[in-house]
Amino acid sequence: MNPMNQVPVHATVAQRYRGLLIIWFAQFVTLGLFVLVVWLTRVPRNGSNDALRFWVFDVLGGATFALSFVLKYKLLRRASEQQRPDVVTTAYVLAFALCEATAIFGLVNYFLSGVPPLTLFAVALFGMALHVPRRVELLKASPPDGVSFKSSLQ
Repeated sequence: MNPMNQVPVHATVAQRYRGLLIIWFAQFVTLGLFVLVVWLTRVPRNGSNDALRFWVFDVLGGATFALSFVLKYKLLRRASEQQRPDVVTTAYVLAFALCEATAIFGLVNYFLSGVPPLTLFAVALFGMALHVPRRVELLKASPPDGVSFKSSLQ
């Protein structure tokens, strides 16, 4: 590889960090759109609210919320050990998607039952707030200066 074509690690870190912030913000906007959909649509409450259905959706929502932290932690640790900034990106995007899944479970339950999904929406928003991308994770996973790294984007 020609040394003139190498991108400095810090520039790559800055680019990845900016990309993660854009994705994170877009996920927040998506959660806001879910709230808007619930506000604009009026689903009548079912007379026979099935308690089992609520438990299933709440458990699934809670499981995806918890899984977002577990998987992000494991992937960030692997990224640091293997010096792979692309794995950091994967860890964050996966965590964002799992928090969004929490809100989606609440939205589906709303359309089935008519009960507003305030709890699962709040949990999803809380999770997204805790998953703010951190530049330090990308720096820890970046190889020392002058060493090229293998990326899934190359």
